[in-house]
Amino acid sequence: MEDVAQTTNGAQFAEEPKSTSIEKPIQLPRPGISFLFLWTTCCAVQMAASRSALEEFARHDNARSLQFWMIVFCIKGSLDTSGTIVLLYRHLRFGDRMLTHPGHWIMAISSISLTTEMAAMELWYVGFPVIARGIQFLGFWLICPLCYLYAARITQSGWRLVYIYFAVVGLLVFVPWLGIIAIQNVILPIVVALAIWALTIIDWRSGTRRDWLHWAGIVYFLMLPLIQGVVWFTR
Repeated sequence: MEDVAQTTNGAQFAEEPKSTSIEKPIQLPRPGISFLFLWTTCCAVQMAASRSALEEFARHDNARSLQFWMIVFCIKGSLDTSGTIVLLYRHLRFGDRMLTHPGHWIMAISSISLTTEMAAMELWYVGFPVIARGIQFLGFWLICPLCYLYAARITQSGWRLVYIYFAVVGLLVFVPWLGIIAIQNVILPIVVALAIWALTIIDWRSGTRRDWLHWAGIVYFLMLPLIQGVVWFTR
């Protein structure tokens, strides 16, 4: 009975007393049922918002590959959004410090990118391409790279190289052709995925502890080589 009560009470975003420590990152409790519900809701909303894109992809020759990637990004985007909501909730509710792990930064900035991309996509399909392009430029190509540069500036570990990579790829849009090549290149994402694997191994060997939201923020990149391999062999 005691375990059941603890599980029920702990499900609400893992509530716990406020910590005043500033010496080390706060370790989050395990996710509860409420987080799974939040993630499922975010995923459903994103899938509904992406319906127009999925229908458009169905007309292409490589429709299966495009639709597969859209589903992958919906799962990743909803995980980033729900994780960012949990971080914000705990910051407002308990005063926990936000963005204390590399995965937190990647998750939060990715959620900004997702929000702007979804808004731009919906505006594009309802007939406002100029506004859509402006929102996409402001969020995806300006705010997100600047956030990554800030994260790189305040980070002392090797993770700053990952932040710099994401920032440079975003800022390359200002360089004609070079930005398009960087975005469409399938090699660069694999390189950064391998870099994240290397940094994860370094963290493990050095005894650095990461919370589950950090892993939620980087799980896509850890699985990216496998996902790319599946797409390559099934196309």
